[in-house]
Amino acid sequence: MHPPFPPPGLRTARRGLALGLVALPLSSLLGACAVGGPPLPPLRQYELGPLPAVATQPQAGGVVLASLQGPSWLSGPEMAYTLGSERQRQFYRDARWVAPPGELLAERLRQRVARSPAGPRLLLRLHLEECLQVFATPTRSELLLRLRAEAGDGRVRAFERRVPTPSADAAGGAAALTQAVDGVLDELLVWAVPGNT
Repeated sequence: MHPPFPPPGLRTARRGLALGLVALPLSSLLGACAVGGPPLPPLRQYELGPLPAVATQPQAGGVVLASLQGPSWLSGPEMAYTLGSERQRQFYRDARWVAPPGELLAERLRQRVARSPAGPRLLLRLHLEECLQVFATPTRSELLLRLRAEAGDGRVRAFERRVPTPSADAAGGAAALTQAVDGVLDELLVWAVPGNT
């Protein structure tokens, strides 16, 4: 049984394109399978928005992602959120990521590295610890992204970003994740390459 939250605006997630995201509508045939009730809203998929205009770091072109791991609850494409002080994870019924959050992060990192100047080869291992939309109220939320990085030379550092969502729905969460990922990668790539800091 679904909770009284989120409100209708939280369940529609129809504003992705206005936010510069890519919202990919899937077949609405699922709604036709519902018997004795209104059709289900179309399932929408979200991915990270375009790369920022400036997305390079000095000598980051040699960074190689050796592995990216994460907990089981981040292994699927479901878009998760929590409400108020509740810690129980809930999921949007009509919105998904195009791939698990870890895969979105890994692909964004590879894109950023490909656009950066060449540098010494450096292995990087990442552990994605959290990717979650946290609602303080039904109309106000933030996207929490947290990961731990280990460089090939043994250095370890944790990174975390909390980005307010532009809207209290799945589209707002997707927009905020784009900002959170790019912000974390800005810090990560500077830290990863010795001599950048």
